[in-house]
Amino acid sequence: MVLLLACTTPAHLPTPTTEGDSASPAAESRPATYTAAEVEERLGVLLAWELPTPAVVERAYFEGLALGDDSCPGDAFQLLETNVPADGCVTQEGTFFEGQSQWYVETNGGVDALSIVADFSIQATDGREMRFGGLTDISVEGDAVDASVTGTWAWTEDEAWLAEGVGTAFTLVGERSGALVLNGGVGGLTSDDHLTFESLSLSSDCPAEGVLRVRDPAGDWYSLVLDCDSCGELSWYDGSPLGEVCVDVDGMRSALDPGLDPETWGP
Repeated sequence: MVLLLACTTPAHLPTPTTEGDSASPAAESRPATYTAAEVEERLGVLLAWELPTPAVVERAYFEGLALGDDSCPGDAFQLLETNVPADGCVTQEGTFFEGQSQWYVETNGGVDALSIVADFSIQATDGREMRFGGLTDISVEGDAVDASVTGTWAWTEDEAWLAEGVGTAFTLVGERSGALVLNGGVGGLTSDDHLTFESLSLSSDCPAEGVLRVRDPAGDWYSLVLDCDSCGELSWYDGSPLGEVCVDVDGMRSALDPGLDPETWGP
């Protein structure tokens, strides 16, 4: 089976504006849409959602495949072209599967690796629906971690990003017992919910260092610069200071830990 996927930033995932740029024509003539307090509240909501890491994508992936049976797709781990024809297949319960996927776990030379390549959809008769298209992978060697998630992921049974559908293009690199560094972003497919991370390092020694950005409904970005603290100075796209904002970086860091253990991988 061959799946062809472009590992580029999804087209719907916007690029943050930088100082001096504008994401909307009217931005030059209006004040910031959000106050610092409103940005802090919005970040509190978005950061409380599970970031769609490889572990989160894998968990949802197996929840979706669990809707299948021996005849369709005929495999509990992946959707193979030998079992799922081009026009899809239907289980005895009426769940429709279409597309292909590969789930792969390997231990080689002290390196544990997990990857999922997906281009498929699942539709159950009770309204549950999954649409995955992308690539997620993670490798763990001792304490070192290197992970990435690129694509679009939607699962109606999720309670966070995947529930509305999310586009991802981010990496997670670092040490399980030390600092983890996020670069890239996530964005809702049908909403104004967008976050990006610029060398955002999370650890117990230095709670957060780097830049966290959130987008407003008008398409303009707010940047929160963190310097080994959970609080930092917020600015609008043009560099205008808006005040101090604090976020729960400890909760964000701890939420990343469970999926970094290879013993937790699999259905």
